[in-house]
Amino acid sequence: MSQYTDDEILRAAQEAPVDEAENHYAKQGLRLGMAVAVVVIIVMFLVEYIIEKRVDFGKPVILGLMASIADLSDGLKNGRKKFIIIGVVEAMFTLVMLICYIGAFVV
Repeated sequence: MSQYTDDEILRAAQEAPVDEAENHYAKQGLRLGMAVAVVVIIVMFLVEYIIEKRVDFGKPVILGLMASIADLSDGLKNGRKKFIIIGVVEAMFTLVMLICYIGAFVV
């Protein structure tokens, strides 16, 4: 059992300074991870198409959702138009992929 009460832990967390540099590097790491994931999914997409002559739009939909939400939230939170535009473009790409994914089951 902890020697600190819940109120003490909560108060200490609220008083702790936010390390902006750490947040910046965490965001950069997230962006790099998503960029690597985009490359891997594109390669998987192309290999699957070349070898099996079929296309699975599920992977791009999942990645597109993650990327567009991350960029839109960053752009809206910080007022950065560049990320808002990128997020909207990613969201439109994701919508097209989602329509293709659903259409594959309908046809």
